[in-house]
Amino acid sequence: MTGWPLVSQRGIKVRAYYDPKITKEQFDQEAYYQIQGEDIIHHFVKVVRLRPREKVLLLNGKGLTVTTEVLRVDKLKIDLEVVGVVEKKRPYIIDYAVGITKRESFEDTMRIAVESGVHRFFPIKTEFANDLYIKDERLDKILESSLTQSNNPFMTEIREQTFLKELEFKNYKKVYYFTLSSEKGKALGTTKLEPDDSILVILGPEGGLSVQEEDYLDQNGAIGINLATPILRTPNALSCSVGYLLAHYQNN
Repeated sequence: MTGWPLVSQRGIKVRAYYDPKITKEQFDQEAYYQIQGEDIIHHFVKVVRLRPREKVLLLNGKGLTVTTEVLRVDKLKIDLEVVGVVEKKRPYIIDYAVGITKRESFEDTMRIAVESGVHRFFPIKTEFANDLYIKDERLDKILESSLTQSNNPFMTEIREQTFLKELEFKNYKKVYYFTLSSEKGKALGTTKLEPDDSILVILGPEGGLSVQEEDYLDQNGAIGINLATPILRTPNALSCSVGYLLAHYQNN
């Protein structure tokens, strides 16, 4: 079975399920999919109240979006029929390196990173950052929930904790950092970004980056950006900065 129709969900939020193992090839051979697992079945049946003929998106976090229609729902499984398969390309390539904050705030920051389409996320130790962040199963569930709630075809890759000076700036076409200093930072003005531009954005924790850290970034070609906002919590800073950058892409 080949030649799936292109099914657009633009502007419409659809129930979604994340399975990193699915591939386009398997749906070229099989037009059905079955969801199993006590917890997820309970969620779809008791919380979402999923019903036959409703649509469900299958996402693998790598750009594959499979549109399905519910055939049957019971306490043990949900049977789905595939009605469309699309492989998508990232509309932009933005990585973030963020100073580690308290656990709740930092998890919220990573959640927003997934919902905003961030490609890679680097937890970094900075002068004003918390000492350590440990990835665990709880974080995986938060990220999965963020992916499905936003219908995002791409899962953010959470990297291991590192230091500011260990970031590889040479891998990026542009490196930006957001600063509280109006002297260090400027607006991008009429700068236009291309979808294929690889961009790294650096955010400090709530206390921002130190003067020495900003000097280091300046010396290594990073561009400081200062927005006319009050001091933002790290999750809000990420959300605000992503929106600011997206407004400068050529297709906007």
